[in-house]
Amino acid sequence: MNATLDRVNALVLKAVPELKPGFAPSDSFADVLDIDSLSVVEIMTNVEKEFGCDFEDEDIIHVQNVQDILDILQREQ
Repeated sequence: MNATLDRVNALVLKAVPELKPGFAPSDSFADVLDIDSLSVVEIMTNVEKEFGCDFEDEDIIHVQNVQDILDILQREQ
């Protein structure tokens, strides 16, 4: 799971280059990291491409942090 976390974190940093590494998986995209909803969609699109999966729109709508993405990926496996 640590490798998955590293890959997801890299995708977050790619979509939001001004973000500093070292954020926690539970840090809220909106409240703590100041990531807007458009960037979250970009992150999720990149995650889908990276992991070869296709998320439901409802899953994407409810993503609030990296841990949510990890949970979705775990369900998809």
